[in-house]
Amino acid sequence: MKEKKAGELTAATIANFVGVVLFNTVPLWRQYTRGVVLQDFVQILWAANVSFLVQLIGNISMLFYRPPRFAGLAQVIATATALMSMIVFFVVFPLDFGAIGAAWVNSALKIVLIAGMGGAALGVLVQSIQLAAGWRGLASTAK
Repeated sequence: MKEKKAGELTAATIANFVGVVLFNTVPLWRQYTRGVVLQDFVQILWAANVSFLVQLIGNISMLFYRPPRFAGLAQVIATATALMSMIVFFVVFPLDFGAIGAAWVNSALKIVLIAGMGGAALGVLVQSIQLAAGWRGLASTAK
């Protein structure tokens, strides 16, 4: 795995914080979405919050403590929680673009979610194997 620099971790932390704020305020401005964001959106907030929180904690902790095994474990956990969040979003699917005459977008987003879930599942598998094997990536061995 490529070691992240402090600037990347800080940017990721800020992006995750913004994500938490945006996701949790959607119910407040849902009425202005012309029916695209459904009332069911609140049912996915717990999963999104868990994912954002895990990533925030992982990024902040890696700013101060970054041994390779810890970074690998943090990445596996973050990817697994992102997968969980995508699954919940897919099952609930709190959007309906049919309300604005673009129902095809619902299908397209579901396809993107399926691809993302497959990628995240593969990522969890590969990262877990790398962590178990103690592999630290080509970048760290090419000195």
